[in-house]
Amino acid sequence: MKSTPGKVIVTLLILFTIVDASTERETKKTCDDVHCQNGGVCSIRRQKPLCKCLVNFKGRYCETLVDADPCTRYTCYNGGHCVFTNSGPICKCAEGFRGKRCDRYVSRHPCDEHKCDHDEICYVRRGRPYCTSEEPVKKPRPQRRH
Repeated sequence: MKSTPGKVIVTLLILFTIVDASTERETKKTCDDVHCQNGGVCSIRRQKPLCKCLVNFKGRYCETLVDADPCTRYTCYNGGHCVFTNSGPICKCAEGFRGKRCDRYVSRHPCDEHKCDHDEICYVRRGRPYCTSEEPVKKPRPQRRH
């Protein structure tokens, strides 16, 4: 306290605390008040609640749609088609192909897709299927002369 002739000046020190709402939210250690949206799930990471979002959402509470159709930028080859799952886009491959993008050919026997009559059997000659009711005659291999 200071005094001057005829006047008394009082200095008061007032203590107060300002609470920042964002800091308060970050220091919570439970998911009780965290409401993740769009299928997101709250979990504690580094002693803070965080929303784990599905593949096509982002943001603090999974509130932002990343891409309405993730398959628009996901190419499947050889007749495969894209399907969106919770794990992200995947390719469903056409018969005869496999791989993440249906880019690998699965070799098949030529008779797999060749239809024969009920009393015929499919055989392969020169790489092509054909049907016959008789067993094909195998020619003996020529013997080498010594």
